[in-house]
Amino acid sequence: MTRTRTMRVEDELDDAIHGIAQRERVSVNLVVNRALRRFVDWDQSSASREMVSVPPALLVKLMNDRKPEEARELGRWAGTHLFIPNLRAQYTTVTVEVALRGFGQLSSYGGRFEFDHRVTGRTHTIYIRHSFGQRWSSYYAGAMEAIFGGYLRKKIRLRVTEELCLCQFDE
Repeated sequence: MTRTRTMRVEDELDDAIHGIAQRERVSVNLVVNRALRRFVDWDQSSASREMVSVPPALLVKLMNDRKPEEARELGRWAGTHLFIPNLRAQYTTVTVEVALRGFGQLSSYGGRFEFDHRVTGRTHTIYIRHSFGQRWSSYYAGAMEAIFGGYLRKKIRLRVTEELCLCQFDE
């Protein structure tokens, strides 16, 4: 379902929107809706949760100084003290679906990893693909342990490689 809105846009902003639409060969409407979706899903809630952007090179450097188990523990801490409270603030109740939506938003707007979720029968499989190495896979595994294993009380199975964290659990 859609609604039609009439609004005023500054000339410079309108020119920029048209330029993006032409470069990407999409409609102005798509560009505007994408921008509004990001504002509602990410920018607005990130500001209220005191989130900031950090360059990938800095994150890689910070993680390179950690042992894999330290990275995993940091992931557990982040899942418990950052991810879950942020989801509660945004959605009130944290369910499997809400947690999956949160990972999807982090993937789409944070840009640090690719996220995929599949359900086969009763088994959920979550894929987090990235290019930051084993320690980041360990970090994501720790976050999965905290969120799906700890908070949501699922019996999870994890597999970690240099570029992948795979988490599985049954409904």
